[in-house]
Amino acid sequence: MKEYPDKHLSQVETPACKEIDHKKKRKNKRQLFCPYCCDWRYFKGELRDGYVTISRCQSCGISKNDFWVKKVNKLWGFGVKPRKR
Repeated sequence: MKEYPDKHLSQVETPACKEIDHKKKRKNKRQLFCPYCCDWRYFKGELRDGYVTISRCQSCGISKNDFWVKKVNKLWGFGVKPRKR
């Protein structure tokens, strides 16, 4: 087993809020709950070289693809039914 002296379990970043605080209301449907900021935030992608990058929190910069962001906001892709035509 390899040991990494500079990495400890206490240094791993964990979110401050693992559940949505229902006392705080979101202002818009486009907002997602950020578990690191403990508040409703806009996740916006930046435009670089004509392409939109991954959406990030405007306050802390965490990605929309982060595990805790997906878990708290229920953004997992499975269970989605295809659109009927």
